[in-house]
Amino acid sequence: MKSGEQVKGQSLRVFRKKYNPDLSIRFSLKGLEYNEGLLNIPLYYSFLFNDLIAQKNNLPSAEFAFKKK
Repeated sequence: MKSGEQVKGQSLRVFRKKYNPDLSIRFSLKGLEYNEGLLNIPLYYSFLFNDLIAQKNNLPSAEFAFKKK
């Protein structure tokens, strides 16, 4: 998990490349979005974390509400 405004850090990218997780989660000041297995949650939405994960787990990726188009 990473948090903050700068989201180009290498550690999350290296982890994702090495372990290829189904879902990676990043808390940052950027907007809420899901793109290619990376769920970005704005810090001000952190209280919704459990609901977002439940939604992601219950829907195919193509139907996930925050998928980047």
